[in-house]
Amino acid sequence: MTDREPPAEEYFEHIPWDELMAEVDSRRRTTLRWAAGIVGGLAVVATLAWPRSAPPSPSPVGTAPVAEVAAPTSLPPTSTVITAAEPSGPVWAEADLRAVAPAALERTVEASAERVLRELFTADGSGRRSELVPAGLPDPEPGARSFVEWVSVATIDDLGAGRFRVEAMLGRLVAAPGADYRRLAPEAFSLVLDVSAGTPVLVDLPTPSVPVGPTGPSFSLTAASAPPVVVEAAEDVFSRFGTVTSVEAFPVGDRWRVVGAVVDAGGMTWPLVVWLDADGVEVIPDP
Repeated sequence: MTDREPPAEEYFEHIPWDELMAEVDSRRRTTLRWAAGIVGGLAVVATLAWPRSAPPSPSPVGTAPVAEVAAPTSLPPTSTVITAAEPSGPVWAEADLRAVAPAALERTVEASAERVLRELFTADGSGRRSELVPAGLPDPEPGARSFVEWVSVATIDDLGAGRFRVEAMLGRLVAAPGADYRRLAPEAFSLVLDVSAGTPVLVDLPTPSVPVGPTGPSFSLTAASAPPVVVEAAEDVFSRFGTVTSVEAFPVGDRWRVVGAVVDAGGMTWPLVVWLDADGVEVIPDP
């Protein structure tokens, strides 16, 4: 007999591989279900959020429909179908276009009238007439000279159909053959211009009109001795033009009308005036 006890009974642990694999498969199927659900939800959201093209709205009255071009895939390779669009707006008549900017049109007429009068009434002594004068009319006398000093447009009347009547005045210096220049009194003329074709056209020669212009000032005042500050201020104003040779002051209420004789750079003397208050400050004339 031996003291040794019999060996203990051996036990072997059993690993449930089948159960573990079943559990893994179950988790995998659950994950796939969640993924499929999430993808489906995102697809629905994307479908709802994606902008849809609105159906074409009917064109309002007065607006032109946009030209429609058929998709190339629905047509044979050699054909193209285009729906012609109507004009995008009304076709303006010439008179309507002119009415858009009447001020600019009147400036064109005014400038054209001034140029016409200067050209018609200018003579350089050569005896040749302006190209604006129709053939067969008399020429200026050889040696006669006419110089237009100024032209002033008084009124412009719209006669319709692109025609305008212009009333204007001009000042001239004239000289007979071999004589010196002399100034004429202001002259007035009426002429008609046609601008319907875009380029101003003189309809006919000018018609003499009645001169209407400003009149000169008229005062019945008595000269008086003005304060030195008034005289000095007047001389400062007149010196802007030339050399002051004399001043004469006339009281008008609490103001002074001071007339000065001033010599310009050419040596000619001109009468000028300035209105001042008792402190020598320039003021506007009394009404």
